[in-house]
Amino acid sequence: MIRQTFLDQVLHRLALESRVFRRFWFRRECERNGSAFDPQRQNVFIAGLARAGSTALLDTLYNSGGFASTTYAMMPFVMAPSIARLIARLPRAAVAPAERAHGDAIEVGLDSPEALDGVFWNTFFAQDGDSIQPRDVPPGILREYAMFIENLLLDADAGRYLSKMNQGLDRLGSLAAYFEQSVFLVPFRDPLQQALSLKRQHEHFSHLSGYEKKYFDWLEHHEFGALHRRFSAETVPTGPAAYAASDLNYWLRQWYDGYTYLSKLAGLYPNLLAVCYEHMAQSQSFWDNLSQRLKVDVSGAGFVDRKRADVTSAGDIDDALYRDCQSLYQRLAQQTLSGSA
Repeated sequence: MIRQTFLDQVLHRLALESRVFRRFWFRRECERNGSAFDPQRQNVFIAGLARAGSTALLDTLYNSGGFASTTYAMMPFVMAPSIARLIARLPRAAVAPAERAHGDAIEVGLDSPEALDGVFWNTFFAQDGDSIQPRDVPPGILREYAMFIENLLLDADAGRYLSKMNQGLDRLGSLAAYFEQSVFLVPFRDPLQQALSLKRQHEHFSHLSGYEKKYFDWLEHHEFGALHRRFSAETVPTGPAAYAASDLNYWLRQWYDGYTYLSKLAGLYPNLLAVCYEHMAQSQSFWDNLSQRLKVDVSGAGFVDRKRADVTSAGDIDDALYRDCQSLYQRLAQQTLSGSA
């Protein structure tokens, strides 16, 4: 989230508070463009649980110049890229890139890509309740989302779309089937490291202002914090799923449930690829292979793992759950896009 003035917040409320208003601008954009979805586009979607290098992957691919994506500059008119472009041309105070609110040394600015198509899903396919469960996206909404992508590509004069959708597991199967020419990258990380990072961010974002809650809800950011929603492939949590979010075991269970489901999807959809965080951080061959797979040049890429947690402070861990997580991690590492360190 980019630092906002009071007037920025007023504009966001006016543009995003009403789903009817959002739909209006989206329909207007579709009528303005009047073009159909191109099913042959090889778009790239980054999906999975947060804190596994998804932002680093997003930034690297976006900086290759081969994609268009939603950026902070498009807010709050992300549903109407042509309006967002006109607003961006108006005089405004300069906003220098700064470390984002996560406190993880990643800097963001107005031109930074971000997971803003959550506004579309909040408008047309919001899921209520305190958990996120897999569900089929109706064909009509899939067509609307395809037009959302086309609107952005037409406005940006680009050929491929790049998206990040952490915690969008509920719709991932439908998207992988519908966008069969596209590639879905699923980053995963050492389960204890990822769980510790999720828990730390949950605590960090547990106290939000009223406006901040609205902002994160508009974007469907429910990965952690005050608006967190647990992912569950089952309707009723059992056993370790009943851990409180203040317990590290809760986040280990989230890791296990999320990646068990994603592993099943990968077996059904060949365009869904597991991506190992440790390979991204340590292996140049990973980036070479990714360049070939996506037909973009990121062969010289890489990032530094700045925030490895001290596991000695992890506290009491459910040994059986941790073993299950490690076993799943090893299986995923063997299925990942080649890039062993």
